[in-house]
Amino acid sequence: MNTDYASYAGVFHCQHAGGIVHRRNVYVLSRNPSVSDKDIEQVRRRMLVFDLDPDYLGRVSHDECIPSAESDLNLRLDGTLFDLSDNL
Repeated sequence: MNTDYASYAGVFHCQHAGGIVHRRNVYVLSRNPSVSDKDIEQVRRRMLVFDLDPDYLGRVSHDECIPSAESDLNLRLDGTLFDLSDNL
C-alpha cells in the first residue's frame, strides 16, 4: 500500500470467508517502536485510494509489552488457525 523503504510500511489486507464475512484491515509496520506522525499521515492519505476511511486508523500502544523471554505464556498462531476455506 505504502512505504518509505526505510522506516515504515502500510499494508492493506482484505479477508473473505465464504461470502459471509468481509473484513478490510490496514497495518502500519515499523522498524522502530513508534511511528512518526508524518508516516501515519502518509498511510492515511493512501487509504483514500482504496476507499478506506482514514479516521478508523488508530494507534496501538505497546508500552505494556514485555519480551517473550519474560512472559509466562507464549502462543504461536499460524495462518491456518482461522482459515475457513477447507470447511466450505
